[in-house]
Amino acid sequence: MSAGSTWFGDQGILGDIIEASPHSVVAVDTDGAVAFANGQALRTFGYGATELIGSPVEVLLPGHLADRHREHRTGFAIHPASRPMGIGLEVLGRRHDGSTLPVEVSLTPVVTERGSWVLCSIADVSDRRATEDRLARVNRDYRTMAALNQAIVLAQGPQELYAETCRIAVEEGGYLGAWVARRTLHGSIETLATAGELDDYIAQLDLSLDPSSPRGNGPTATALRTGQAVYSSDFIGDTTTTPWHALAASFGIVSSVTLPLAVASQPVAVLCLWSAEPRLFDEHLRAQLTSLAGNVSFALDGFAASARLARLAQQRSDLLRRVVAAQEEERARIAADVHDDSVQALAAVDLRLGLLARRVQEVAPDLVPSVVQLQETVSSVSTGLRHLLFDLERPDTESDFDEALREAAGHLFEHSAVRWSVSVEQREAGQEPSLRLADGVHLQAMRIAKEALTNVRKHARASSVHVVVREVDDGVEVSVTDDGVGPGPGALTSTPGHRGVATMRDRAELVGGWCRLEPATGEGTTVRFWVPRESPRMLSLTHGATPG
Repeated sequence: MSAGSTWFGDQGILGDIIEASPHSVVAVDTDGAVAFANGQALRTFGYGATELIGSPVEVLLPGHLADRHREHRTGFAIHPASRPMGIGLEVLGRRHDGSTLPVEVSLTPVVTERGSWVLCSIADVSDRRATEDRLARVNRDYRTMAALNQAIVLAQGPQELYAETCRIAVEEGGYLGAWVARRTLHGSIETLATAGELDDYIAQLDLSLDPSSPRGNGPTATALRTGQAVYSSDFIGDTTTTPWHALAASFGIVSSVTLPLAVASQPVAVLCLWSAEPRLFDEHLRAQLTSLAGNVSFALDGFAASARLARLAQQRSDLLRRVVAAQEEERARIAADVHDDSVQALAAVDLRLGLLARRVQEVAPDLVPSVVQLQETVSSVSTGLRHLLFDLERPDTESDFDEALREAAGHLFEHSAVRWSVSVEQREAGQEPSLRLADGVHLQAMRIAKEALTNVRKHARASSVHVVVREVDDGVEVSVTDDGVGPGPGALTSTPGHRGVATMRDRAELVGGWCRLEPATGEGTTVRFWVPRESPRMLSLTHGATPG
């Protein structure tokens, strides 16, 4: 029989109910002393049958609960049935050995022959608290993973991803600190990102990558070497972390995890997380952290692939610039040679054939048709060479772009039946468009336009071609539309000796623009391209050689 049970036993059924309660029940008298404790209370708090009687209630329920009893005991004496002190108060109880446990206390005033007492029903809620803590931790972990996954999607590069991963791990995950580090080419360890309040701890780690050194077998070095996650649920007791026990204790570190981050399945960095919670990394959390490391590694693979593509694109662009520069120089050289030798020689032959035709008319009239035919052939060849020179010579970059287009169209269709026009669309009524382009851009844009117009003259069998120029964004868009037969399928495919369309596209991309082939309304084809006003990448082509 429990302490005080003699009196409650005299109460019949009430005494039996109190003694059989699954919760601890103690009665507190008007002096705040324990007057009764059932068997469950004695077992829960670790007291003998008579040890509690007469002891202040503070020995079981320290702090504000006892104060609350003293504040209200006068009220109980006056209105004992109408003044419950509280239901479901959660406080810390204290056992006989000094350890604590979370309890929920319900206080009920009762009037007895010995005066006004308070019955305290004390329920041990340790299991409930543990369950609530686990649920809260699981929810926190899910929120953290969601935030990290979003950061992975939005990050523009590895450094931003590392910084966001550390920040979220601390702010959302509740870790003391987070650290991303990698091995350098010189065999040291370099910090990439940190978050939390452990920067001083990280600065004092004095890590090594030498497996023969105690400082080279810790979590960081092991994860970098093996590519495996390293968990330490008891950091201070873990033998692999011995060199850092004292330092970790001074910063409140109790557990840690080190996750390898990989590119192409090879570890390139580690993510270290430190916690003040013991035995934190259960199976559920380990699975989530493994998933996190996999997601970050997947993103790093994507960044690496993008970097490779960017390098290839840059190499292609550099090669294309060199090719174009070489083309311009070779064009200038060939144009100078043709102008100095072939064209002048053909002009002299044409002149002499004219003189010869007059002499033949006098001495052998029947030979005149042959001489005239020969002169026409020479004139045709001379015209072809002039067209070649026009193609080879560097376009004039001093005039406005639309004026250069008109000059080019006039030259190309000078002896042709094709009707042509060059028009400029104004962006706003009454506002003159600015069609001045940087020299390098002007040069490539004219090469594209001349190639499109030449294709119309040579291949389209068109009766008309219209060139429209208009300002678009911070550049100029040009459309060359003809009513001819069109280029046919596969026009964008490069074939030996026929790279016209592909070359136009390459030239546009070289200056940061674009070029495409479109079917025209009705019949024919439209070559449409856009170039920016400025293209710093083209500066190396603006001072190329010009023909003599």
